[in-house]
Amino acid sequence: MQIVMSHRIELKPTKIQEALFGQCVGASRLAYNWALAEWQRQFAAGEKPHEGELRRQFNAIKPVQCSPRRRRSPSR
Repeated sequence: MQIVMSHRIELKPTKIQEALFGQCVGASRLAYNWALAEWQRQFAAGEKPHEGELRRQFNAIKPVQCSPRRRRSPSR
């Protein structure tokens, strides 16, 4: 029998840190959703999707598709 132990740590971020966490989560979701859609598109087209090639494709479009949006101040 294997016992798995873990620790739960509560974070108490400042307003600025909360905004940064939100940006990180948003960027992760964007990358995941783009890769999933592209994988499904390639698969449906009869191609054989490859994880490394998807990374290269995403890195190529990142400057265009992921341009920095207007940043809001967390104090607003």
